[in-house]
Amino acid sequence: MELALAALIAVPPAVYFAGQRSQAAVAAKWACLGEFKALNDHAAVVQKHFSKERGTVLLIGSSGFVGVRIQDLLVEAAATHKAALNLVCVDINPPKHMREDMVYFTGDLREPKHMERIYEAMKSHGFPIKATIHLASIIPFLGIPASFITRVNVDGLQDSVQTAKKHGATGFLYTSSATCILDGANDAPADGVDEDAPYPAVNMDTYTTTKVAAEKIVSAAHAPGFFTAVVRPSGIIGPGDKVLYDKLSKGEDNKWIQGKGNGESLLDMVGVDAVALGHIMAVNELIKADGTLQRPQTTIINLSAGKGIQYKHMIGSEVEKDGKSYWGQPPAQPVPAKVVSCLAGINETWCSIFGKALLSPYLARVSLDFTQRTYIFSNKRARDLLGWQPEDDDIKDTMRKYLSRDPSCQKV
Repeated sequence: MELALAALIAVPPAVYFAGQRSQAAVAAKWACLGEFKALNDHAAVVQKHFSKERGTVLLIGSSGFVGVRIQDLLVEAAATHKAALNLVCVDINPPKHMREDMVYFTGDLREPKHMERIYEAMKSHGFPIKATIHLASIIPFLGIPASFITRVNVDGLQDSVQTAKKHGATGFLYTSSATCILDGANDAPADGVDEDAPYPAVNMDTYTTTKVAAEKIVSAAHAPGFFTAVVRPSGIIGPGDKVLYDKLSKGEDNKWIQGKGNGESLLDMVGVDAVALGHIMAVNELIKADGTLQRPQTTIINLSAGKGIQYKHMIGSEVEKDGKSYWGQPPAQPVPAKVVSCLAGINETWCSIFGKALLSPYLARVSLDFTQRTYIFSNKRARDLLGWQPEDDDIKDTMRKYLSRDPSCQKV
């Protein structure tokens, strides 16, 4: 009895000290700065592929799934005369593939000197950077310290804007999120919301809070000769999206994306290709003569479907053919929202103690909240100013198109 009591008394301190050690290890991991490095032969790329007739654009966050599609689509967009850019790519993570006609660096937004060196390098090659596409941001999955998220999403953005201005760039395009205007204290449906909607007093989560702060920084930096714009994609889905597409397309067991209640709410989802092309169009309008985004103040543009889809339909909970969903996989079986919320609470509590998720970094109550409310955003401004539109009227048709060209989903 005495031994059992002693063991019971010892458990809380043991858990506490184990948690402290685990949190310290996690914090140390996120504190490490990324390496600055030139990844390909810049002199050869510039000499062979860059042109003085095209604007040179820095793409920050080039290894993410939107950044990769920007690189891919830029060639197609240039071929159809929608844009013609010299592209300089940087990310903390090296790219899986490097195009022969683009310049690549690795660098860390938390070290301003890294961005400085990129601007100086391109100037020395005779192609000073004319505009920046700032894609990079941290989505706060469980286990990522809030201080790290703020340092990248807000402070890193601030440094990026200042560096661009200092080196004579004339355009700056920031990637925000349409969800930054959703009210964290009121889950009433948001239908047809446009870019003039005010910021809420309470944001949905850390991510949207940092997006609002960053938008304000970009807007404050707008000045004659330094035109700024903000694009706000709605929910982005497509190849490289690790939470939805990459799981659903392969039929992998990901109960955390299936477990979203009955999925009756309408979500505004848009394909990654349309979002990538919207960035290309927007930065082109920032830097070309008489561009539509060279306006007296920052232009904010939603890149959205303008219509909603029920979450359960998007993840493929219905049979379409041969006993499978439109993803070509067995239908998803949603888990009751109350069960998911309970598991998410346990997951979050564990993470608060040990610094990392017990079940999944994607399992959090706030992610559940995003699927349990209706939000649809107007895309009229994107259509009017950029000539942009979603790829298809139905996001499921867009996913079918992606699946048909995805080598990893082809039947052997």
